[in-house]
Amino acid sequence: MKTQINWGIIATGGIARKFAEDFRFVENGTLLAVASRSQDKAQHFANDFHIERAYGSYEALAEDPDVDAVYVATPHDTHVELSKMCLEKGKAVLCEKPMAVNAAQLESLLDTAEKSGIFLMEAIWTYFMPVVRQAKKWVDDGRIGNIKMIQADFGFKTPENPKDRLYNPALAGGALLDIGIYPLAMAHYFAPGEIADIKASAIKADTSVDQTLGMVLTYDDDIIANLTASFRFQMENAAYVYGDDGYVKIHGNFWHPHKAVLMKDSGIEDIVEDDRLSTGYDYETNAMTQWLLEGKKESPVAPFSWSRKSVETMDKIRELIGVKYPFE
Repeated sequence: MKTQINWGIIATGGIARKFAEDFRFVENGTLLAVASRSQDKAQHFANDFHIERAYGSYEALAEDPDVDAVYVATPHDTHVELSKMCLEKGKAVLCEKPMAVNAAQLESLLDTAEKSGIFLMEAIWTYFMPVVRQAKKWVDDGRIGNIKMIQADFGFKTPENPKDRLYNPALAGGALLDIGIYPLAMAHYFAPGEIADIKASAIKADTSVDQTLGMVLTYDDDIIANLTASFRFQMENAAYVYGDDGYVKIHGNFWHPHKAVLMKDSGIEDIVEDDRLSTGYDYETNAMTQWLLEGKKESPVAPFSWSRKSVETMDKIRELIGVKYPFE
């Protein structure tokens, strides 16, 4: 029986670096290999993080018989192709969000996972954050009464550069898939019902991708989620869950928060804080490592049903705002 999981990373960009930095907090796991399309980049990354093996192609890492699990951290448009490749080589996959650009892509990937019997999870790291999980417990325990509204925003200011992946339609750019997925994840996490109605509006960049986005989701249990995302201006980056007997505030940056408060009319009733030293990627990595050691094939926190709900919601929003990628 395995007692250790050997991990590999596909890509060497910013998010891959954060994942590698946090790996020192992962138990029962070893960061064994990294792959880039450039051998020099892979070797530089490996040197920075004391990784034993560096590969100049993604395929070479997938062929390594000692790698058990792979973190796919490439741009959105390559997620399905690379995840499939790893699954077909017998590697468990933790794939960055969104795991697929549209529902058709996702079903193709899930079919590969189910046929291979290999573990696959979308990297919705927010759901593993202790502060977010405690906030959910407060809500589930009825401490704010019945949920009435969810509010979340994610915004930062960045230059409009058509070559940047954020603005490049060929790389599935745009605010929705890159950061809007986080406010949506908050809504899906706290609202127990099904979505009854979606409204959305967007301001587009010159490349025709969405750069500022507003979304209003109405759930069948009369909960409204008011969600925003933008590359053009800084926002509070907090999430609120309002009930008829109080509310919860998850402080910014809500997708990997250090603090949440439970508020009543009389003021603060409860506080949860996380004084971790990591960015927070280690929480999902630790969980997946343990599930692999236990022989699980699907995440109980971010199951395939969650990925389906997420991408189907984003497909509808893109239809409403008129964003379609050239490869679709």
